[in-house]
Amino acid sequence: MGDFDFEASNKLFDKKTVFNELRQGDTTADEERLVGHNRVPRPGTYGGKNLHPTENVLSPKLAPDVADSSSDADTELNLANGRSSSKHSTTRVSLGKKGTSRQNSLQVDGKPHPLSTSMPSDRGGINRSVASLAGRTSKPVPSVATSSPRPDRTQSPHSAVSAFTSKTTAPASAVVQEPHFIIRETLASCPVLLPSALEMLEAETVSRFGLTHDAMTETAARSIAETAMSAFDTFGGSRRGSRSNIVRASVTSNVHHDRAATPVIVILAGNNALGARAVAAGRHLVSRGCKIIIAEQQFESSEMQDTHMKTQTAMLKRMQRSGANIKRGPWRKAYNYIKNLSGPPVLIIDALLAGNTYESLLDTTNAAHAAATQLEAREMIDWANRSRAPALCIGCPSGVSGIDGSTTILEGEPLAVRPDKVLGLGAPMQGLLAAMKNGERWDVSLADMGINITLRSDEAVAFGSQWVSELRYLEDELAITET
Repeated sequence: MGDFDFEASNKLFDKKTVFNELRQGDTTADEERLVGHNRVPRPGTYGGKNLHPTENVLSPKLAPDVADSSSDADTELNLANGRSSSKHSTTRVSLGKKGTSRQNSLQVDGKPHPLSTSMPSDRGGINRSVASLAGRTSKPVPSVATSSPRPDRTQSPHSAVSAFTSKTTAPASAVVQEPHFIIRETLASCPVLLPSALEMLEAETVSRFGLTHDAMTETAARSIAETAMSAFDTFGGSRRGSRSNIVRASVTSNVHHDRAATPVIVILAGNNALGARAVAAGRHLVSRGCKIIIAEQQFESSEMQDTHMKTQTAMLKRMQRSGANIKRGPWRKAYNYIKNLSGPPVLIIDALLAGNTYESLLDTTNAAHAAATQLEAREMIDWANRSRAPALCIGCPSGVSGIDGSTTILEGEPLAVRPDKVLGLGAPMQGLLAAMKNGERWDVSLADMGINITLRSDEAVAFGSQWVSELRYLEDELAITET
């Protein structure tokens, strides 16, 4: 058999005729072709010759009513919500705009903000901040629900959640479910809250049902202690699993606990309610045979110490006098205890900043105290990241904002604890979801501490049969809803 004659075979193929047939049978409009995907004339694009400042090269196709709009607000909103830059953005469906209502305005002064669902104003801000529960619901594109246009109108957590869980009255339509958490056991959507909204929900539970803060502290402490005890075996592998930590993964190693030795747990306790709950968990862990070292964040004066923290530390002092295996004190004293250990601790419980950033420590009139507090916090965070022990972060990793998931960058590195696991209390902070949207992939769980009774059953977190439920992060999804 002779060699195949490619040249002769190619001459038999009439490319011109084939391409003409393709053009004749093609019914796709020119403006719908990929070549015109990013060239829809819009304000600020010089007649469509340039991309819009908020537009990515692979932005989703805009609906005609959005493309013809003279306002850039919708595009800015889409970008802020991560739709334009999402790797799944090719499946977006845009809906027409709807008129606003008195109960639920879709825009504020024509300029939507990515945190507008939860940022409180001067009047009624804490009440409206519960509106961040909208993170559990699906939303039409490109609009996003915001707070009420009547800032002086008070809302309870129940009414605020109802405003955002109500379904659209439009017929069957395509909606985009923004990135959100779900409960692994029940597959139900899980709401997120601002730290201030979470505090307000706890206060509402106390005032309406008489559930005391001490009771919530003990419930949370039990969940923290159980999660910590399970961490001895389940925490394995590198501590640097998130996107920002891969570079430093080689400097860590696994911690192998000698079951014959007394496990040592270090608690970084801030002067706040989360710190008090972590300290309370230390009491439970001591009764389970653990040695506890507690590094307590310094405070300006005894009057400035958190009341819940004061209660818990008073209990620890009595336990120490009774011979309990507890070491506690400010960071420098606690660090000396840690240095004298024969090996690394089996676990670090981080409850230092409670959703606040490193920069927020400067919000005080005493500059000297603020500087000392910052230095102390930085040393504690740096030590936690250097340690081979896994880190269990309560509420939110220290240094990560509970509002928007941002961190302070110092010397080119984010100053925040790198968690192996994050345990939310009551409801996850909004900053956790924001950080996950930005690429972090943390192992997040949620503990039921009793505040669900303030919300209706269809609005509360669907924990299922467990008091501590695993959460799963879901990217954008396209769904069809009917009313």
